[in-house]
Amino acid sequence: MTSWIPILAAAVAGTFAVAGYLVQKRLQRMQALSDQRREAYTMYFKTMFEGIDNRRQGGASPVADEVYWRTRVFLFASDDVVEKLGLLQGLLTRRDLAEGQKDQISDAFDTVLLAMRREIVGNTKATLADVHKLSPLLE
Repeated sequence: MTSWIPILAAAVAGTFAVAGYLVQKRLQRMQALSDQRREAYTMYFKTMFEGIDNRRQGGASPVADEVYWRTRVFLFASDDVVEKLGLLQGLLTRRDLAEGQKDQISDAFDTVLLAMRREIVGNTKATLADVHKLSPLLE
């Protein structure tokens, strides 16, 4: 009976070592995905606003950067963010927006920001009202 104790102890230790390794790898993958999402979201908005500024000033706006970062967002974002961003893009590309519909852009933008924040931060107490207070579209 005592000859099984070292074997059993080695098996239990090996099981815990493998489990620890798998948990560590999963956490590393989740952190890498979070970092990629953060970069994609930041650069997407940067290129989007630069494009808007260029078009407002009457200049040509290179679309390649916007398309690149939009694609990265699509690849790394959750379905919720992709859906909300699709609604925002649909509003931004319309040419026939009435005055009341421009508020829809601000609301859609804030909804996208909150969805992205929830995805990156995880458990957040921020609400849509909080986002409205800090929205960059207020200016």
